[in-house]
Amino acid sequence: MNNKIKNLIYGFSLITLMVVIFAPAGFLYAADLDSWRNESIKLLQIKNYSTTPGSGNWQNYSVSASPGEIISLLVHYHNFTSTEVAQNVRIRVDVPTGNSNSHMLRLYFWADNSPTLYDSVTVNVSNSQYISFVTGSVLQYQGGGSATVPSGGDNIVTASGLNIGNVSYGNSESGYITLRLQLSNNSTTGGIPTATTTSATNITQTSAILNGTVNPNSNSTSAWFEWGTTSSLGNTLSSINAGNGSSNVDVAITLSGLSENTVYYYRAVAQNSYGIAYGSIMNFVTLGGSGGGSCNPTVSTQAASFITANSATVRGIINPQGRTTSGWFEYDTAYSLSYRTSTQDMGSGTMDADLLRYLSTLATNTTYYYRAVAQNSCGTTYGSILSFSTGTEYAQGTAPQVNAISPATEITQTSALFSASVNPKNSETTAWFEWGLGSTFVSYNSSSPLNIGTGDLDKLANARPLTLSPNTTYYFRAAAKNYFGTTYSAVLNFQTLSPTIVSQPTQPTQPSQPTSQPSAPAPSSSVSVSPTTTILGLSLMALEMSADRDTVGIGKTFTYSVIYRNTGIADADNNLLKVVLPKNVVLMDAGLPNYSLEENVLFFKLGKINKDEFGSLDIKVKVGDSAENGEKLTATGILDFTDAKANGQPNISASAASEVGSTGFLGTAATGFSLAELPWWFYLVVIMGAVIFFARYKISKILKI
Repeated sequence: MNNKIKNLIYGFSLITLMVVIFAPAGFLYAADLDSWRNESIKLLQIKNYSTTPGSGNWQNYSVSASPGEIISLLVHYHNFTSTEVAQNVRIRVDVPTGNSNSHMLRLYFWADNSPTLYDSVTVNVSNSQYISFVTGSVLQYQGGGSATVPSGGDNIVTASGLNIGNVSYGNSESGYITLRLQLSNNSTTGGIPTATTTSATNITQTSAILNGTVNPNSNSTSAWFEWGTTSSLGNTLSSINAGNGSSNVDVAITLSGLSENTVYYYRAVAQNSYGIAYGSIMNFVTLGGSGGGSCNPTVSTQAASFITANSATVRGIINPQGRTTSGWFEYDTAYSLSYRTSTQDMGSGTMDADLLRYLSTLATNTTYYYRAVAQNSCGTTYGSILSFSTGTEYAQGTAPQVNAISPATEITQTSALFSASVNPKNSETTAWFEWGLGSTFVSYNSSSPLNIGTGDLDKLANARPLTLSPNTTYYFRAAAKNYFGTTYSAVLNFQTLSPTIVSQPTQPTQPSQPTSQPSAPAPSSSVSVSPTTTILGLSLMALEMSADRDTVGIGKTFTYSVIYRNTGIADADNNLLKVVLPKNVVLMDAGLPNYSLEENVLFFKLGKINKDEFGSLDIKVKVGDSAENGEKLTATGILDFTDAKANGQPNISASAASEVGSTGFLGTAATGFSLAELPWWFYLVVIMGAVIFFARYKISKILKI
């Protein structure tokens, strides 16, 4: 009998051990904060508080807003487990710090005995603005009661998060946290104007038209030009009225009484009640006294070579145009180019001739600017300004050449494609692009360095900035660097597309509440979701994303599915789909043959999509070894496009996520089902059933039934 009892105990222990082994790792957690997984309500919701201050029309994914408006966020919390108390529940909202027209707000929601939950919503702005947390705006609604201010409420935007304490099971313990964010208002109610200097036109022996563009930034603005025979300027033309609009205005003033064959410098200036703005300094040369300018020599500045720590050889190409011509270089460590080389006789032919000069006693590890100059009896001609950088120690070799830079292409509201060809000149070379709002690059942004390698052949370099502002003129140039110096290309410019602003009827909202705080829905009622009123017209395009796995293990593959469709009343053109992949996945298959990948961003040129047309693609990825359990692998799609008249439209976005986690001993079935999804009582039923079956079997053996 004792042996049979031992066998009974052994069998019970074996079954219990098997259940524990096969149970998923998530079974170790006691509390479950995710009360909304079987409902349509997200953990994080959003609304435009400025347009609907008393409404309960919270949105699940995104809202549109204008500069200066206030945004409200709503965070749901509830303990789904009736037998366990969620310990030290914490809520954190990440607020982006950059200047953008699309801000993604991320929620992190966890407890000591519950895994971290993630969610996100997006604010789309009519033009690039900053978004910031409104201190003192955090309110807590618990059990359907009135709003209270939680202790340390402002911690919700810090790394530690807002600790709301322990949360027990039941509606009386569940609740909501609300907070507010505000968009900056950089240009809608007035600000310092912008001024851009552009090329002079109608140049004669004694006059020229000075040109520029001015943006009054919604405040009455006057504009004028400063000019002189040196870069110090010193003279001012009478001002003209540039208006009080919010878009660029062309300004042009004739400058007369000039001397022939003379270099003149000038810049555009704008001023309103907010301040004064200066454009970059440019120059032109009046025509010579004979020949009417048709016989002026032609000049082209070329890349420097044989750059060392304190010397370089500069080169230009000059055509004398049949007149006795001399050439030289102007150079300096600044655009003023205050130094000049000795002259070189270029002859009097009609063919191109090389101008070469050796620059010595240069400063170590310093950038120098230079240009070729040619002069004959018809006048003086100036080449474009290029630059190079000296090395850090004496060496012999050649700096890379940036032989061609192409005009910007694939221009949208927030991005463009830059391209250039670079010759490494047999030395390990990196290349990059610089862009900014001015042609002198006093302040600018740079792309990530590209490895061009070695050799003596041209190689293509390109970059695509993704955070540009709509309806803005940008200047850009290519740069390349090796051990022997740095070379810059000529400067080009382009203008990003403008968003189309369309009036839209205001949609009805619920009556305003007497309190100025946002009204949170009662926990026991469902939340109705309706579109938020916006000044932007309805989008032509719609974008959807999903992931085929809710949970995926490290080293496993899963798929993001993207669906794009034209739901508008007209065709959409120049569709460019950008999919930002999470950092801890590896791309296996992009879903379409024609794509490009830059860092973790996929680019698909979808082109024209006609009314009622749609398409889809599946992006297959693999979870990298550096991923961690509980990490949310969120991919975000952004669709840029124009209407049939090439007018830029506000981009649209969507996202999808899969969480890194254990899939149990048996793994995850092909359908996506996981043992981790089973409730705790299922395992109890399995255990009890096994015990009853085993006990009945043993008793029948003992009693020999």
